[in-house]
Amino acid sequence: MKRILWAGLFQIFWSCTVAQAALPVVNGVAMTPADLHLLAALQNREVATAEAELADEWINRELIRGFLAKQKIVPDAEDLAWQRSQLNELVQRRGKDPALFWQELKIAPDRIDRELSLSLAWLNYVKATITPEQIRAHFDQHRLEFDGTRVRARQIFFKRQAGETDADLASRVQKMAEIRQQIQSQALDFPTAAQRFSEAPSKKDGGDVGWFAARGRMPYEVAKVALPLNVGELSEPILSPFGVHLVLVEEKEAGLLSPEDARRAILDQLSTQLWEQTVQQQRQTAKIQR
Repeated sequence: MKRILWAGLFQIFWSCTVAQAALPVVNGVAMTPADLHLLAALQNREVATAEAELADEWINRELIRGFLAKQKIVPDAEDLAWQRSQLNELVQRRGKDPALFWQELKIAPDRIDRELSLSLAWLNYVKATITPEQIRAHFDQHRLEFDGTRVRARQIFFKRQAGETDADLASRVQKMAEIRQQIQSQALDFPTAAQRFSEAPSKKDGGDVGWFAARGRMPYEVAKVALPLNVGELSEPILSPFGVHLVLVEEKEAGLLSPEDARRAILDQLSTQLWEQTVQQQRQTAKIQR
């Protein structure tokens, strides 16, 4: 589940456009253009470039909303009031009267409360569902991601290109595999290969990207692969949303964080997994029209 990003309200709402595609209906509830723009704002996305994805996300949210209603899971009134006040304070800080602002955007206050309530109710469900034992087990299974372990590494990077096809991407993965083979056979050392082939700014430093942990300066997909590697070990080509990576670990530092230290990060990950599982379960019986 994505976090709410209030800052997106203004940069998106100032240039609202009417949705062009047919909006979905879930179990008899129809998405409105106002819903589309509100969801775009809460996720800091542009309707013009992400309309289909936003509609899919709204379907998921509507399925979760129905699930929580059946479970009689509701937000705390005080939490909802606080969220609403924070949002209106943001509007006021931008020199707008909240009531007039929402009226101009044709978004009724109850629609805003409806979206805020979903996130808060889901949080209550997560707290009631995920146990301390599950948090501990997840920590043990993914210790390197949560205990603060970090590595210093070098990378060779191929950037994803606009309009890149699956075949194009496969070709670049194959090229990275060939570079890996040259490094392993000692026909080429890693810093020289990075200077010659990498498309990242770090190429000038022989691919040195410094220290990183599971979450931070490097994509999670890369860190997840790099952290278990031993010093001197070379990864296989790694795919991330940004491109193709090859990583060499040069130093490693064990982490000292406990499950309690990492509780929030673990809870966020388990919450996302639970959200996705619940959506899939609800889709099996839902009536969805596009």
